[in-house]
Amino acid sequence: MKKLLPVLLWGLTACAFYQLKDDPSAAVFENRFVRVEKALRMFHVNVVITNKTTSPMEILWDRSAYIDLDGKRHAVNHRMHTYGPDGRPVNPPTVIPPGGSVRDLMMPADTIKYDGMDAHRRKFQVFGTSKHTHRQAYSMKKEYHGRKELAALAGREYAVVLTVSIDGKILSWTIPGRVTGVEEVR
Repeated sequence: MKKLLPVLLWGLTACAFYQLKDDPSAAVFENRFVRVEKALRMFHVNVVITNKTTSPMEILWDRSAYIDLDGKRHAVNHRMHTYGPDGRPVNPPTVIPPGGSVRDLMMPADTIKYDGMDAHRRKFQVFGTSKHTHRQAYSMKKEYHGRKELAALAGREYAVVLTVSIDGKILSWTIPGRVTGVEEVR
């Protein structure tokens, strides 16, 4: 066991990788209809969406979007998307009751490759920085997620476009974000 401990400790430190830090001043968007808390992650943007109205709110995922660091607009998939008979994603609206919240994520739909019902990430379009597959990047750890490569993205901007329906009225907001640096994740 004593001989195995250094190997285990090395394994834990070797599993660290880097990801982008989001501008904390842009982490929350709020108006009289909605409050959105967002956090940029390695493969997606985490969101917590709160309905501030007295009516049910539907998140219209098929009208929402992700705008990447190069300014390109992408359709989004979210955590609760389902699959149609052809194996393609179907993004039905998510209903949030009055005063309620939902925790979800938004990822560019065109970065996912479908093999029947099996889906896996094809490219890191969230950053627009890699031609490696999701599985390759995970196996490469620090070699891919290098601090220098990601630090070069500091100052770059992205956005999420949230589109909702409240009482039959369609509302849409573009919520900006900005890369401020890099953090190590273990």
